Amino acid sequence: MSDYPSVARRMWQRLEPLHATAYSTPEAQWVAAGLGYDTTSRRPGYFAWRTAPLGAAGPELVTAAYYTFAPRLVAQYVPRVWATARPGAVLDARLRAVDRALTRMLGDRLSGPEMAEAAQLARRAAENAPAVGRPLAAANRDLPWPAPPHLVLWQATAVLREHRGDGHLAALLTWGLDPCEALVSHAAADGGRDRHGWIAPVSAAARGWSAREWSDAHDRLAARGWLAPDGGATPLGLREREAIERMTDQLAAGPWRALGLSGAERLSLLLRPLNHALFAAGVRPPDAAPEPVPPYSRGTLPTGRPAVGALRSTETVGAVGPAPSGRIPPPSAPPPPSSPSLASPSSPSSLPSPRYADPSAPVAALAGPGGAS
Repeated sequence: MSDYPSVARRMWQRLEPLHATAYSTPEAQWVAAGLGYDTTSRRPGYFAWRTAPLGAAGPELVTAAYYTFAPRLVAQYVPRVWATARPGAVLDARLRAVDRALTRMLGDRLSGPEMAEAAQLARRAAENAPAVGRPLAAANRDLPWPAPPHLVLWQATAVLREHRGDGHLAALLTWGLDPCEALVSHAAADGGRDRHGWIAPVSAAARGWSAREWSDAHDRLAARGWLAPDGGATPLGLREREAIERMTDQLAAGPWRALGLSGAERLSLLLRPLNHALFAAGVRPPDAAPEPVPPYSRGTLPTGRPAVGALRSTETVGAVGPAPSGRIPPPSAPPPPSSPSLASPSSPSSLPSPRYADPSAPVAALAGPGGAS
């Protein structure tokens, strides 16, 4: 029997770069500015773009749906973003930004039969993604489908990404992790870096958590036996985090089981040249934070607990912006033809947990990992 949870993880990796075009491209900033958003920070556009499918949502709903963002950070932007542009206008602008970005980066690939086929396969998977208990996935699937194949592909990607992210949050709740604990445990399990290669202080600040809150979450996890005194993950912590990722994979398997192994394999093959073009054009994980990165988060940690515990409770951490070029390693290119297929017998636990995607966030440093922590 095919291991659809493994397929789900691999397809998440394939689709995430495409989804990021709505958040991390110049076109996204230009279109957001055209609506009247302050683009000296990516946060207004990020909260507007990602929340608009829910309608004019308030801060409580957005905090609940995003999970790993500090409530006070959300409240700085929601519902204020709706005073600048209503959700319907934001949704139109989001597609306009994606259209312009993909047109620039993919060129003639937009009109080929391969794009139409990829769009058809991705839409079929998205339409078979169970939406019960998954508000962001359901909200995106409620939207009318655009006509151009490349926008159909992007919208299907948004549905599938949020579907995985919503499931990831269910896994975090099952394991009893609060929002800040989810981030701390993930960073610790990844050697003190979040899924995009950012060290813990950047991850904390990007989602609005203070040094005190990060340190307190560290102490709670240490009391559970998940973290060692030096701030790294214990064997128990590593096992529990991988169990969360396995559950995330299991909860994300539905769309791919409906599409079938051959359909998923074909979609993966069609996405490879698109991903190569996106990587070459510099697509990187989105980030909603605006201000400069504190010096120590650029690679030199302060003394004391390394990695996760590097933030001292007496320190203050401002919002951070995109890491300087070279700080975020480029996402891995799609595997060569000789690489294992999606149906590799490897179990989900043997698969790497890539740094490029998130579901609590994109968005990226903002929103979620294998799921969304």
